[in-house]
Parts: sequence; C-alpha cells; structure tokens
Amino acid sequence: FVSAVRGGPHGGGYSTVDDLGRFGEALMSGRLVSAATFDEMSKPRFRYHRGHYGYGVSSEVVAGRTILGHSG
Repeated sequence: FVSAVRGGPHGGGYSTVDDLGRFGEALMSGRLVSAATFDEMSKPRFRYHRGHYGYGVSSEVVAGRTILGHSG
C-alpha cells in the first residue's frame, strides 16, 4: 500500500525518532497536558488482549516494567 498523502489522519503519519522522544518527554513532564490529566489518560480502564487501555493510552507490563503507548 502506498499513500499519496503523507501525514494524513488515516494512518499515514510519520515522524523521526528524536521527535517522538521529545513528544513523549513533553507529554509525561506536564508540558502538553497537566500531570493530573496524564494520570487520567493512562489509568487502566479497559482490558484488552495484552494489557489495559485508558483514555488514549495503552499500558502493559513487560519484564516487570509498565509500558505506555498508543497503537495509532
């Protein structure tokens, strides 16, 4: 599959590793949303096959560590 549009809302997004790292740091440090909002986003609410899903953030335990992410 080749998309004619780069960075569209249909899954054609792209980024650099550095930008993704900066985004993660900004999200978890309170620069994008407050610490209270991030806690609510990442709180396990719904179970799925490998872990839990909060409001926009998935979580699972891998090798004893909680991993947060998003599949989209």
